[in-house]
Amino acid sequence: MLQNGIPRGTHAIARDITERRRQELLERDRLRALEMIATRKPLDQILTQLAQMVERQYPGTIAAVSLLRDDRLYTMAAPGLPEGFLEAIKGLPIGPTAGSCGAAA
Repeated sequence: MLQNGIPRGTHAIARDITERRRQELLERDRLRALEMIATRKPLDQILTQLAQMVERQYPGTIAAVSLLRDDRLYTMAAPGLPEGFLEAIKGLPIGPTAGSCGAAA
């Protein structure tokens, strides 16, 4: 915008970088998890890192990782769940009537 050869007004360009920032965060988290595996960090720390990664990528989500042992589920990582809840579901039996986690296993 020139007026008598003199620049007047403003010109602005905006770009949404939300997706790029999300991809950068995902890549940083992925590298962190791989580093933990490569340096032989304890399994519970790796699984907690993965659960936190999911929670960061999907705000409002609570992630949990459970392992199956002797037909029962044991929560290994659930940083967003209260300790009392985790204690209540400790050793949850699997099967079609055992709730969503128990049925899925």
